[in-house]
Amino acid sequence: MRFRPLKCIRHWWQKSSSRIALAQLPDERLADIGLTRAERDREVARPFWD
Repeated sequence: MRFRPLKCIRHWWQKSSSRIALAQLPDERLADIGLTRAERDREVARPFWD
């Protein structure tokens, strides 16, 4: 298996972007997707590589 740096960086970028978007959701939208504010905060606080 080969290490693919660009694929890895793209994956990290997508995770980071998703977490930024998640951080901006209001409580009503969080309820729509089944997350609490605490769950959202834990997810947003994770490092981009995790």
